[in-house]
Order: sequence, then structure tokens, then C-alpha cells
Amino acid sequence: MKPALLLIGIVVVCVVWVSPAFGDGNIRPPDTAFSNNMPVATMKTLNQLEPRQAILSLPFDIVRPGSYYITTSLTGTNGHNGITIVDASDVKIDLNGFALNGVEGSYSGILATGDNCHNISVINGVLRNWEQAGLDLFVAAESTVSGVTAFQNTGDGIIIGINSKVTGCGAFKNAADGISVGDNGTITDCKCSDNDGRGIYAEAGTKILECFSRRNGTIAKVSGIEAGRYASVMNCVALENGKHGIHIKEKSQVEGNTSGNHASGAGIYVEGSNNRIEGNSVSDNLTGIALEPGQATGNLVVRNVASGNTNNLPQISNNAFGPVVTAGDGTIVSMSPWANFDVTN
Repeated sequence: MKPALLLIGIVVVCVVWVSPAFGDGNIRPPDTAFSNNMPVATMKTLNQLEPRQAILSLPFDIVRPGSYYITTSLTGTNGHNGITIVDASDVKIDLNGFALNGVEGSYSGILATGDNCHNISVINGVLRNWEQAGLDLFVAAESTVSGVTAFQNTGDGIIIGINSKVTGCGAFKNAADGISVGDNGTITDCKCSDNDGRGIYAEAGTKILECFSRRNGTIAKVSGIEAGRYASVMNCVALENGKHGIHIKEKSQVEGNTSGNHASGAGIYVEGSNNRIEGNSVSDNLTGIALEPGQATGNLVVRNVASGNTNNLPQISNNAFGPVVTAGDGTIVSMSPWANFDVTN
């Protein structure tokens, strides 16, 4: 007798997720784009993911707004700029950590031309050995230069127009000024050394903050940091420059700076009137803080320390000095909060 067959019934229950019906009554999976009730691709194009243009060789002209970048170091050619921005605004150039290298007979590394250049940004790279400026954005207002080094160019290292900002940049061994900015600009956290002209030059209404300038202007006998009217120079260091460490005109503020070893000039030189010179340290200069006789009037000079200068703090009439305290024996003999200290060695 055959064993009875045991039939086991298996019931499979399938649960189907049903999305809510759309307005047209069709059922659609989630997160899917449709056009005329048909699925369409949602993948982004490369240009959407990286909406900028590569610069693959020099010379290169930019004639319209946009974002541009380089993918390797590039070399210029005789008789041309490296990159020329031709009357265009809203342009960003990312050097991407690479260099634009000039050759004999080349012009500027990057040059902006025309009357309509605004909002130009150049970031993150090196401009080297150009026979004019490394970076010339003189005509470009409301612009930014960040993380750029200008090295051994025959003209200025970095020039930028009005209402602009230079931050985290360096200018070294250029044959003219290191960094120059137009009216109402800001230069922050920049280093300039061994340029034949001024290390840093800023026009009226500018701020120069936490910058370093050394051994500039030794050929032209100019200053390490020079600023125009209504400027602020704060928390900077100037050493061994060709003339003065810091040179200001009028109606400016010079505070918290260190300036030394200017054998033929002043640690701080005040050319004009109505400036505030406060809380600076000047040492080993021909003159610690020098006010131009006959021109410098109405200046306030307080809370500074001068030592080792041939002339520490010569006082000029028609200016306001905090009491000058000589403390060569180590004794502080004034409790005035405005006192200047002449620390004679």
C-alpha cells in the first residue's frame, strides 16, 4: 500500500505598494519625472554639475561672464597677456593651485581691459615672470583677489581697482609695487617682500589689516606700507624697507603696528593732518614716529613705545602727544593712560 501523499498548500500573499493617484488617475512610482505621462531622465549634465569653462592654453580672452579654471600650469607667449578679460563683468578665474608663467616679451599674466569690468574674482594660484604686471585688475571695480601669489614680475605684482578686496595673497621680488588697491579697498593677511617698489600701496578710504612688509623699496627708497587719506593701517608688521615702514597722509588711523630697522626713515611717517597714531611699537629706525614739519598738524599720538631709534619720539608743535615717558632705568613714572614710552637703551 502506497503511503498517502500529503499535499501542503502554500499561500503567497503579495503586498503591492500603490502610490496615490495623480490628478490624471495614473499610478506612478515615487521620485520620477514625467512629461506627457512618460518618464524622462533626471540625471544632470556635466555642465550643470560643473558650470565653468576650462582654459587649456595661453593666450586666452574672456569676453563674457562666467566661471573659468585651469587644470595645469600654463606658459604665456611673446607679445601677449596670459588671460585678457575684455570689457566683461561677473567673471571668476580659479587658478586651481597652478601657475601662469610668463616668458620674455610677454605682457601681464591676467589683465582686465575696458570700461565695464566689475565683480572680477581671481583665486588660488601663482603669476610668475610676466614682463608687465602679474595681475592687473586696475579697471575692475568691486573685485576680489584671494590666495594668489605674484612672483618676480617686471611690473607690479597685484593691482586691483576701487571697492575691491585682496586677501591671503603674496607679492615677492616684483620690479615695482607688490600689492596695490584703489579707493575704498581692503588688504587683509597679505605678505610682501623684496619688491623694488612699495610693498603695499592703498588709495583713499582703504583698510590694511594684519599684513607683513619686509625689504621692499630698497632700490626706489620708498616705504613698506603706504596709504592715502582716510585709511586704516592696523596690526601690521613692517621691517627693513627702503624708506619708512608705514607712511600715511591725512585723517587716518594707525594702530597696533610694529615697525623696525628703517635706517634711513621712520618706523611711522605722518605726512598730513588729523591722524590718530596709537599703540604702535617702533624700534631701530632713524626716527621712531616722524611728523612732517609744517604739514602734519592736529595729529593725536598716544600710547606708543619707541626704543633704539636715533630719534625716538620728536614732538612737533600743533599736534597732540600723550606725555612722553623716558623709562631707561626701568621705572614707569607716569600713570597717564595716554603716555608714550621712550625706552632709551
